[in-house]
Amino acid sequence: MNNAQAIFDSLLAYADIHNLIGKQEDVFIDFKQRWARGPISSDEKTIVSKAASGFAHQQGGVLVWGIEADKGANGIDEAKALKPFTRPKQFKQELEDYTKYATEPIVDGVLHRVVFVNDDEPSDRGFVISYFPRSNAVHRSLGGTTNDFYKRHGDSFTPLSTDEVRGLFFRTLAPDLEFVVEGGPGTRTPHYCTYPYRFGLRNAGSGIARFVSLYVGLSTNVGVLQVHQFDGSGNLNYPFGVLSDAREFAPYGMHFITGGNIVIYPGEKLMLCGMSCQMASMDAPMPGVRYKIFAEHMVPKEGEAQRP
Repeated sequence: MNNAQAIFDSLLAYADIHNLIGKQEDVFIDFKQRWARGPISSDEKTIVSKAASGFAHQQGGVLVWGIEADKGANGIDEAKALKPFTRPKQFKQELEDYTKYATEPIVDGVLHRVVFVNDDEPSDRGFVISYFPRSNAVHRSLGGTTNDFYKRHGDSFTPLSTDEVRGLFFRTLAPDLEFVVEGGPGTRTPHYCTYPYRFGLRNAGSGIARFVSLYVGLSTNVGVLQVHQFDGSGNLNYPFGVLSDAREFAPYGMHFITGGNIVIYPGEKLMLCGMSCQMASMDAPMPGVRYKIFAEHMVPKEGEAQRP
């Protein structure tokens, strides 16, 4: 599961929408108000078309309709207030009808979901969440006043350069590395608990992954006493490359670079490195994991994951 799909799957109820207040827009999520009270407007069609094109060319994304966004203290748009609108089910249907006209070619796998205020469907007031998946194809935005190729850049959609468009036409032959984190049973002593983390990559693309670089670290160090590093098999041999500290990336950050003769074939999973994490108590929450992935001919990827 990628970050965009995980976000979409997490927005199921009114409380989930309310919890978005204060969240910054990023490469995976965008917030929009509905200014029109009637059917989908030309401006809203432009928004859908840019989102479908821009998210498809990156790693997918989610657009939440019914939230006011404005610049925060650091200049990045963030969710400021809930702005639910009437007849959200009708708007969802209009979005579904329009999706097939939003881009050329169509972005497959677009989904829309309604969430009602206080989960009260008879109120007929709520929000619509739109999910746009990543695509290996190149999609021109066709809606409203737009007719271009887009990418998601920070908290906005920007037109692709000629070189970027050219590069997308070769993406069908590119790797698509997905982060893998595995766990295992922890051990307990009178003074602390130890949990293993193992990190790897799975190639979900159609091209061979070469010159792979993986940054990985904990998303928090709360409750963490100590961390020890090891290779993908639990030893210190590192047969697939070199592991070094990268503490500037995240708490207890690590940087793994595969050897020049190591490739990850389409459909293959390769476990690269790991860590054992000593926690102050069995009740302490397990830290999540931040990651960044780089490889030849692949758009860099970053995100967070949870230890299973």
